[in-house]
Amino acid sequence: MKKVTGDIGLMSLPDIMQWAESSSKTGSLAIRRHDISKMFYIQDGKIIFVSSQKPGERLGEYFAAVGNVRPAEIENALRQSRQLGVPFTGYLVSEQVIEQKKLEALIESLAEKIFTDALGWEDGSFEFSDIIPALILNGPVKLSISFLVFQSVKQYDEAKRGVATDATDVLLELSNQISAGNIDIPPAPLIMHKLEEAMQRDDFSIQEIVKIIMSDQILTSKILRVVNSAFYSSQNEITSLQQALIFMGLKSILSIVAVHSLSSFAPRNPEKIQEILRHSLICAFVSKKIASAARIDPEEAFVCGLLHDIGKTVLLNFLSDHALPEDDKNKIIKEFHQEVGFLLADTWKFSEVVKLAIKFHHNPELVTGHKKNVAAIYIADVISNGRYVEGCLQGELRIISDEQLQEILEELDSVKDTVSSLI
Repeated sequence: MKKVTGDIGLMSLPDIMQWAESSSKTGSLAIRRHDISKMFYIQDGKIIFVSSQKPGERLGEYFAAVGNVRPAEIENALRQSRQLGVPFTGYLVSEQVIEQKKLEALIESLAEKIFTDALGWEDGSFEFSDIIPALILNGPVKLSISFLVFQSVKQYDEAKRGVATDATDVLLELSNQISAGNIDIPPAPLIMHKLEEAMQRDDFSIQEIVKIIMSDQILTSKILRVVNSAFYSSQNEITSLQQALIFMGLKSILSIVAVHSLSSFAPRNPEKIQEILRHSLICAFVSKKIASAARIDPEEAFVCGLLHDIGKTVLLNFLSDHALPEDDKNKIIKEFHQEVGFLLADTWKFSEVVKLAIKFHHNPELVTGHKKNVAAIYIADVISNGRYVEGCLQGELRIISDEQLQEILEELDSVKDTVSSLI
């Protein structure tokens, strides 16, 4: 039996569920917090059954309250399906205890209730194993994970939305927190601490780094997908982390670890997080191309490009607790993401060039050090956002020729297609 385990504080529930869907996983996902345990049973990337220990979410209680199905009927169906060795949900339908469409609607409704409640968990653990009880396997219910996540996040946000907040008050609160340096910055994840400790030793080995990263199977999968993407153009498929480390470089791997950790920091905004990650990876690929043409470190440019918008993930989490119109939220994120990203980069002890690229990627003319590196990220960000205009390469920003820039622009669609296949 294979298991994937982790901390909900580092890997969001929507991210876990979408990983199971995109990988067409079959298995049982258990999420736990204190004395509450909830289960999602997934077959070929679809939810086939759910259960919960929380009062009001227990199957018998819920079916009785919402579906007018007597608890005695549920207990008898469980007993009979065990004796016959058939799926419990299949028995309910075949014996006409519940009509199939009604059963699907009840389980979908219960799954949303269970998942929506869990979105409010600030801590807890998850475990995905590739085993499903025979009593549940091959049942007639097959629910879309994407739809469940969308509906649950929507319900959660609506429940949280109270009296409308004044954008001016939020701006003032955020400005004060940034000035005081006490905005809620997530601590560096345990895996980054372990990697940093290992690399500080003179005798550290590639095998040790590989062992640390492989403790997170979802992260390992992401790294292998990136290194085998069309962008890297490896002649042969790279199947091990050791090969990936040699091929990509340690700095690039560490930046993917950081982004992977941050992707779970705003669990109520999975679609926006995905949009940020997609743009960041495009920017990382383009930054690397610009760096090669400008004769600066391509691996360092990849890292800066991948991390330049990390402040947005922190702000998405901050703004989740404020009932603001989307336009106001977007303006706040646009105005403050550089400063917040710099605070996070400083807290997580990123290199000076990464911190400067984060803080000045919209106004590179203000930076006093690593000008060429920051200019590369600025140009890559402009190109990746589709905002390139003639004359972008002026003064100190002219780190590559117009011809080199044109070659990069001609490859942009290919880079975007590659990223779309990864995220």
